[in-house]
Amino acid sequence: MINDDLYNHIVESEKILLLTVQSIKEGNDKYALEHFIFFLEKLEFIIENYSSNMMVSYDEVRAIILLLHPLRKILSEKDIIGLRSVLECEGLQLLKKMKGRLILKTTLLEIGFQKNFNLLPERIKKQVRKVNKDDLWRKIQVSVNDKGMPTCKYIGTEGSFYLNGTTPLDEGEVLFKENSIIDATSLFIYGCDVGYPLFTLDAKRHQNTFVVIFEQNIYIFLAMLYLFDLEKMLKDPKVIFFVGDFHDISQEFQQFLLTGGLLRCTMPTCVFTNSAKRYFKKKYLHLHQSIIELITFCTINIGNDPYDNLIGFHNLINNVNEIIQNPYVSSLKNTFYNKPAFIVANGPSLDKNIEILKKVKDKGLIIAAGSSIIPLLKEEIKPDAMCILERTEQAFLHHFRGIEYPEELVLLGLAIIDKRSYQTFQGPRIPIFRSREAMNRWVNRFIGDESCLSGGSNVSHLAYEAAIYMGANPIIFVGQDFAFAPDGAHHSKKSRYYEGSSQSDYDKNKVVDVDSNDGKSIASTPLWTFFRKGLEEMIMNTPHITVINATEGGAKINGTTCMPLMEAIELYCKKPLKKKLYTIVSESKETINLKDRMIRLHDLADELDKYTHGIKSLLHSTQQGMKRCHEILNLCKKETGATLNELEEVLNNNHIDLQQFFSNDLFVYFFQQIMYTGYDDLNRLGNIQTVEGAVKALTVQSNWFKRLEIIAESLVESFIEAQKKLLNMSIF
Repeated sequence: MINDDLYNHIVESEKILLLTVQSIKEGNDKYALEHFIFFLEKLEFIIENYSSNMMVSYDEVRAIILLLHPLRKILSEKDIIGLRSVLECEGLQLLKKMKGRLILKTTLLEIGFQKNFNLLPERIKKQVRKVNKDDLWRKIQVSVNDKGMPTCKYIGTEGSFYLNGTTPLDEGEVLFKENSIIDATSLFIYGCDVGYPLFTLDAKRHQNTFVVIFEQNIYIFLAMLYLFDLEKMLKDPKVIFFVGDFHDISQEFQQFLLTGGLLRCTMPTCVFTNSAKRYFKKKYLHLHQSIIELITFCTINIGNDPYDNLIGFHNLINNVNEIIQNPYVSSLKNTFYNKPAFIVANGPSLDKNIEILKKVKDKGLIIAAGSSIIPLLKEEIKPDAMCILERTEQAFLHHFRGIEYPEELVLLGLAIIDKRSYQTFQGPRIPIFRSREAMNRWVNRFIGDESCLSGGSNVSHLAYEAAIYMGANPIIFVGQDFAFAPDGAHHSKKSRYYEGSSQSDYDKNKVVDVDSNDGKSIASTPLWTFFRKGLEEMIMNTPHITVINATEGGAKINGTTCMPLMEAIELYCKKPLKKKLYTIVSESKETINLKDRMIRLHDLADELDKYTHGIKSLLHSTQQGMKRCHEILNLCKKETGATLNELEEVLNNNHIDLQQFFSNDLFVYFFQQIMYTGYDDLNRLGNIQTVEGAVKALTVQSNWFKRLEIIAESLVESFIEAQKKLLNMSIF
C-alpha cells in the first residue's frame, strides 16, 4: 500500500529543509529563503494531495496548518534566525513524523492485509490476486477522523463519494436499529461499507444466526482487508462472503446452497448497507433478485414430494433390464459433430412453421422434446429422436399408451421414466442416467459406464444437452415459446395438450408478463419462466455452441439468435448426414456384452443390502428422537417444568441425530424434502431464546422425526424388494 511518490516527496522535503538550515548556518540568506520557499510549496503540495494516504487525523492536519502560519510570518519578515529555529525544532520533526507514520502504517496495513488474506477461501483469494493495488488506492482514498478511525472515499465510474460519514460506528448502530436482526436465523447483508456495519452486526447478531455477506465491489472489499482485523469473522463458520456481481458468484453461491446453505437460508432477513442503498442501489437490487431466483431454482429442484423420489427408485429398478440390454448414452458421444440439430418443442408457435421442418430432409437431426412428437407425426415428419423426462404414470399415459411410433425413432429417455414407456416403444432406446441425482449416479456406478446427462428440469433441457453431447452445432429451437400465443393457446393445436384449452384455464394470479422476441411483452407463467431461465443458463454455460431461436414467436431466450426457420435450414442444412441416429444406436446395441453386464447386478444387490442396514439405523434414530421430544415435552407440562438449558440440550441432541440424514448423497436424495421443510419450520420460529420458543422448536422436531420415520420405513421395504428383484434377474 505504500505510496512511492508520497515517500519520495517527504524525503525530498526533508533534504530541502536540511539545505535551508545549512544555508542559514553558512550565512547565505538568499539561498536559505529560496530553499525555504521551495520547502513550503512542497509541504502544501503534500498536505493537499497525500494526506489521505498518510491517514493523518484532523488534529494532525490542523497542527501542520498552524506550523505554516508562523513560517509565513518569518518569511515575510525575513527573520532568518527565527526561521532556523522553527525549521530545526518543528519542520524536521514534523517531516520525520510524517515519514515514520507513512512507513509504520503502510507496514502495519500490509501485515493486517496478509493476515486477513490467508483466512480467505481460495475462491476469493483468486479474485483478490487479480487486483492491481495501484488501482485500489486510486479508487479508495483513506483518511482518519478525529477519533483515529479510517474513513473512505470511493472514486469510480459510479461517481465520487464517501462510503462512511464522520461517525461510521454510529451509522452501523442506526442501520441495525432500523433492521432488527436478533431473531433472524439467517442474514443476507448487501454491501460491507469497508467493514463498519459488520462489526456492529457481529456485536448484535444471535450466536446461531448464519450470515451471508455480498460485496459487489472488489476494491471496497479489498480496502476492508487492509484497514481492519477480520480474523474473528473470517474464522466464523456461520459467516460467509461472496465478492463480485452475480455472474462472478453464481456458481459458488449455488454450490453453497446445494451443500447445506439452502437449509439455513429458507427465511433470510435482508439488510442493505448505507452505500448499497445510496450509491449502488441498482446493482444490489439486481444482485438480490438474482440471488432469490437462484434460491427458488434450487428449492424447486428439491421437489415438494418425497414420493416422487420413491417412484424414481422403483422405476429405475424396474428399468434395469432396459439399462443392461441397451446402449449407454456414451455411444452417442460426438456422433453428429458440427451437424445442425433442430429441437422441436410443443409451443403454440409450432403451428406457424412446422411444415418447413420437412425441408431438413436428413441434413440435420430433429429431436422432439416430449409432446411435440404428436404434431410432428401428424405432419408426416419423422424426427430422429424423442426425449422423455417425467417419471410419472401420467407421462406414460400421455405419450405412449395406444401410440405406435415409427421403428426408426430413437427414444432418449431418463432411466427413471415409467417402465411401460420402454416396454411399449417399438424402436431403439437409450436409458439415460441423470448426473445430478445421487440415486442415478449410484446405480450407474454398478450397472452403467458412468456416462450421464444432467437432464435439467424440462424436456427441452434434456434435448439441448443430448444434442450437445452428440456434438451438434448449431442447435436450432422450434416451437420453444415459453409463453401463451396472442389467442391464449399454450400448446400446438395439433397436440394432445391443446384440446381446446386456453390461457383462461390458468390462474390469472399466476400469469406474468415477459419480454417477447418482437420486443413487446407477452404472457407467460412463473413455471415457464423458470424453465426458460434454466435453458438460458445452459446456453450461457456452452458459449462454443451457436444457438438459434427459430420459434418465430414466444418469449425472448437470452443467449440465442432469432432467425426464421427457413433461413436457418438454408444456412445450415447443406449436406446429408452420413449416418442416421437409428443406425448408430442399433449398431451399438449389437456390440453389448450382456453377460458382463448381468454379472454386475450382484454388486448392486450387495450395495442395496448395505444401504438397507444404513436406513434401518436412520429409522432407529427417528424413533429415539421422537422419544426424547415426547419425554421432555411431557416434563414441561408438569409443575416442575424444564429449564431452557435442559430443552436446548435435547434440541442439540436431536440436531446431531438429524445430521445423520446428510451422511451420504443417497440419504440426502431420499430425505431432502423432509429435511428442507423441517429446517424451514425451525427457521420460521427464529432464534430460540425462551422456554416457550424451545417448546415450539421441540414440537417441530418431533413432527420432523415422524415424517422421516415414514420415509425410512418405506425405503427399507423398497430396498429389500429391489434386492430380491435384482437377485432373481441374475444369471446365477
